[in-house]
Amino acid sequence: MTYEELKEEARSAKEDVWELLDRKLNRLCASDISVETLKDTFSGQHDKLTMLCVMLTNCLSAGHMQSTVLEGKLARAIEALRLLSLQSSAAPSQLTETTLSLNTDAQAPIDVDAFIDVDAIVEPEDRPRARIEEAIDVDALEDLPVATRASVAKSSRPLIIRKIYLYCPGFRVILEAGQNPYTIYPWAMHMVYEMPWDIYILRDVLFLRSRNCNDAVPDDQECCATCSRLIRNNVLKGILKRMKEGVHENSPHYIQPIGGLLQVIERKDLRCDRERHKGLNRDRALLVRNRQLADSKRFVLAVASGKVSRVSALVRTGVNRGASVKAMLVSFEKAAEGLYKPKNIQEKEVLLGWLLWKFGGPRCAGIANRALGLPSVSTVRVRMKTERLVISVLIPSVTEVVTNINRMFSSDLVRSDASVAKRGTTGSKGYGYVLQFDEIACERRIRYDPASNKILGLARETALNTPQEFTSIDDAHQLYEDLVSGQAEMASEVTVIALGAVAPETRVYAGRPIGLSGTCKTEDGETHAKLIENAILACGEAKDKIGGYIMCIASDGESRRGLSFNILTMQAPLAEISPIYPLLRPLQLLDLMVGQNDLTGDKDYKHVFKRYRNLLLRGKGLYVDGVFINRDILGEQLRADRLSPMRIRELLKPDDKQDVVLAYNLLKTIAHLRSPNTNDSAGFIRTRAALNILGKLFENLIAPYTSIDMTLAEQLNRLSTAAHMALALYTQNDTRGKLMPVQLYTDTMIMIKNVFFCVAKMKVYEPKGKFFLILMGTDRLETLFGIVRTISGNDSNPDLMQLGWRLSDSGTAAEILAAYPEWDRSPRRLTLPPFTQPGEVRQSADHINPGSWRGDIYVANATPLTGWREGRRRAGDLLKTLQTPITWNKFYANDKINILQPFGATLLQRTGEIPAEDDETREGLDENHVLPPLETSPTHDALSREEIDLEDLAGVEDESLEKRKTHVTVNGKQINKARVLREWFRHFSTAASTDRLKRVAQISRYSTSAPAAASIPDGDSVFGIPNLSINDPVATLVSVNDVIFLAVGHVTSIKKGQARLESIDLELLRENSVSVTIQILQIKPDERSNATSRTDWSWTSQFEQSITTPGRFVQPINPPTTNVFPPTYLFRSDELRATAALIHDNLAPGDIKQLPKVKQTETFPYRSSEGEACFNITTVTIALLPRILTGRMDRKSSGTWVPTSCMIPVSTDQYRVAGAV
Repeated sequence: MTYEELKEEARSAKEDVWELLDRKLNRLCASDISVETLKDTFSGQHDKLTMLCVMLTNCLSAGHMQSTVLEGKLARAIEALRLLSLQSSAAPSQLTETTLSLNTDAQAPIDVDAFIDVDAIVEPEDRPRARIEEAIDVDALEDLPVATRASVAKSSRPLIIRKIYLYCPGFRVILEAGQNPYTIYPWAMHMVYEMPWDIYILRDVLFLRSRNCNDAVPDDQECCATCSRLIRNNVLKGILKRMKEGVHENSPHYIQPIGGLLQVIERKDLRCDRERHKGLNRDRALLVRNRQLADSKRFVLAVASGKVSRVSALVRTGVNRGASVKAMLVSFEKAAEGLYKPKNIQEKEVLLGWLLWKFGGPRCAGIANRALGLPSVSTVRVRMKTERLVISVLIPSVTEVVTNINRMFSSDLVRSDASVAKRGTTGSKGYGYVLQFDEIACERRIRYDPASNKILGLARETALNTPQEFTSIDDAHQLYEDLVSGQAEMASEVTVIALGAVAPETRVYAGRPIGLSGTCKTEDGETHAKLIENAILACGEAKDKIGGYIMCIASDGESRRGLSFNILTMQAPLAEISPIYPLLRPLQLLDLMVGQNDLTGDKDYKHVFKRYRNLLLRGKGLYVDGVFINRDILGEQLRADRLSPMRIRELLKPDDKQDVVLAYNLLKTIAHLRSPNTNDSAGFIRTRAALNILGKLFENLIAPYTSIDMTLAEQLNRLSTAAHMALALYTQNDTRGKLMPVQLYTDTMIMIKNVFFCVAKMKVYEPKGKFFLILMGTDRLETLFGIVRTISGNDSNPDLMQLGWRLSDSGTAAEILAAYPEWDRSPRRLTLPPFTQPGEVRQSADHINPGSWRGDIYVANATPLTGWREGRRRAGDLLKTLQTPITWNKFYANDKINILQPFGATLLQRTGEIPAEDDETREGLDENHVLPPLETSPTHDALSREEIDLEDLAGVEDESLEKRKTHVTVNGKQINKARVLREWFRHFSTAASTDRLKRVAQISRYSTSAPAAASIPDGDSVFGIPNLSINDPVATLVSVNDVIFLAVGHVTSIKKGQARLESIDLELLRENSVSVTIQILQIKPDERSNATSRTDWSWTSQFEQSITTPGRFVQPINPPTTNVFPPTYLFRSDELRATAALIHDNLAPGDIKQLPKVKQTETFPYRSSEGEACFNITTVTIALLPRILTGRMDRKSSGTWVPTSCMIPVSTDQYRVAGAV
């Protein structure tokens, strides 16, 4: 039956084509018909089957049905045909080639594909093409879709049934040797994914037969084309690859073959067994750990009992032996019973024992040995063999200093892994050292040194003409006579020389003493320069020993040494051949004078800070931008910022001029003073502006040394700013010494100059190094002095010999404390916190050291020229508010002007002119008093006694010294030389008081009488008693060339007796004990006279000189001010004349002679517009005063009554100014 016949029959029966076809197919392939019956039915019906295939194809193409409905009906028919083809042994009959049109919605089902060659489908142009999805490789399941069994692809492609030959065995899979097809093929993948092939195993040979197999094999082929194309399937490729190379153990189980699953099960069984064994082992280990924990708990309880000292040594010994906790516990129990003492002494314990011995004495070390288990004194003495410094009787020679360098740098007693060695960088000269000089006070005492057979205790200035060695009793007689006659003098201070490297390593930068010599402070600068020169030469000879070079020499502000520094460091300009010349030559205004080897001097920055505080507190005050500033004005300014009276008294007390904390607090407070505002008075605004400028100078000077986050480039910038500001203020209006003493100015500039030179040296000699600004100066020598004062001895005030011993030990102690900084707390006077935030500096603040610096201080990242120029620019910005503007070009125009020659000539010739309050060379001991010289020498009877002071034998440590070297014959008896000197010269000195006793008694180091507290009487008026305060404007009379003139000023200080007052009642102002210091205001005629107020004079915001006058000569005034900011005072001529007459009328007979004398200047006495001197009191008509006082009166805010309209005529004919009076 054809397709046309089927349609005609359905049309006749009025049925759907599919319904008719379905009944026919049910009769042909009913479910009750077996496959064998169908096979017999189809046998020999090849043509009919072909027609059926054509008919079904036409039905599908016409859309009468879907291909999915044929799957169930034709499946059994296809199976019957397959069995029929297997039984056929003859050649298959040839089918007629027929073109079929198939329209499908999905992939063709298996039964239909048996009749269709899918690869031969030709798709028409007018129908959309639905691609038959290929089976996807399971390795790419996530990326590519895989068809399931239920899906059938649509297609409108025409199918061509080709000529085929029956029976195709399928594609044969070649297995590796030893592989079994039953265990190597992943059968479970057919359960999850639809595979386009079936699996057959014949005699252990694996065949894959396509479900679209043609059942016929072409000639010379093993399988049909459809089955052979299976090899192109990606899924099959993945399967074959895994069959050959194996399946990854983490692959899903359905991809695993049976053999792989068996391996997975085997591995899992092994893991289970392993975990089971681990559990058993864990249980066993827990039991062991439980016993160990029990032992550990017992050990902890034993340690907590405190019955055993040096537990760390016991544990360390046990660890070295490999002992268990139980064994250590047994040792601990024995140690608690006293049956066992661990002897494992570490270097750290030896060093700690040595420190306790030196600082606390033998008894303290013995207590630490018995109580804490630290090594005994004898053990420490054996393990820590230190060599003593050579004490120089005269100026330390080069040989003596070299010997001390060899001893101080001989061995690394502390942390040998950080030895002092020359840096290995190419072109490096090693560490740059700061050679430091300073003095420390000592007890005046004659001592004998058995090691050198010399007599110690004499000042080097007079020791040259006295016996220096003790060879016979005659030497003692001669020394006694020299002391009696005054030809010899005992040393009151000791000059100490120390080396400190500029390096980050704590082991390296610690100060090391290399020389000491007694002095009586009578040495001149030229002689002292020889001492410094010897030290420099010695360091040059021992450069291999110290591993570096001398970068600079440093000291405090002591004037004698300052002159010596100038001699050695200001010899010639920096040579052009110097390697640092290109870095420093472009720095305009920088002084380039140097010594040999480009040597420069340095001043200790902490001493400079202290001297700036002393400058603010000195009696004559200072001038900044023409404004006079003293202690009283400063206190008034601090009160305006709401500082408590107690805090102000603490900042301004002059008791201790050596306290760095007080100096730092005061300078920091000034730097953070607020700017003036419109509510302040004119005088206050002018003074506050000057203080703000001074505060900026202090900030730029101090911040580089204290702000630990500052980079080296910023440090150079700030120091350059401070140098240019100081230069401008020092030269403004020829201020000079009115701003600061010349010594303080030059020391500041020397300090800043040295920083730029040292940075340049390090950029040349160590370009990858770090430059620590805080290691400049003598701070490390001060640290050594602090250690010396705390080292215990039989005399708290050491003499020269004891000081030599203690300095030797202090060098080692400084080295130990630098290696173990956690053991030490720096002295209070050496403490400086960062200069970043306003507020008080606490005494507990940590000392800044190289390890605490966080900023970038590599010299490679800083340029001296950039920092210098940027500092000049910043200084110009900060000084824009000056009354007299600064012009930098006037400095650059003169080649002779630089920071040390602000006026073109050197200032260093006056370095000896340092005030006594600025001399900071005395270090801690009180002034000793020398008894009057004895008339006769002591007799030898006192020497005949057999007692020998143990102190006399303290220096005899070398047992090889013969008795004849340490003894002298007196009256036929051998007497120890130290005893001879002690008995003979004990009356030449008395014991001095000590700082330690003063601290215990809570007595101030500098005993001064406390000023009387300022008091203001109470009054009944609700407005308060009229009073005069700091910064109030006043008028007074002064004498200029014996002519009396009126002077207008503002109050800078009020004193009643010796007490300084903040304010005073006007009724008490006329007392004889009251004096007032005022700064004269510079006033001039005002061309813009105010018609309303009739003011015709105004203040120029400039000042004249300061004067101190009795309080009864002072008259408070209340002038009006301008409405612009900053305001200025306005005055009326008639009121000024009336005020002058009023003051003159109140003078008592003889007061004219007590008026302060003032020098005439170009602006004082005050001049009129015509240049005539004004307000001359000698021509005032006093008789007019009663009439004037009847006029209107104004009440001043402070309660002072002044006339506002006075017309006293003043004649200027007698005092006409023409250039000069």
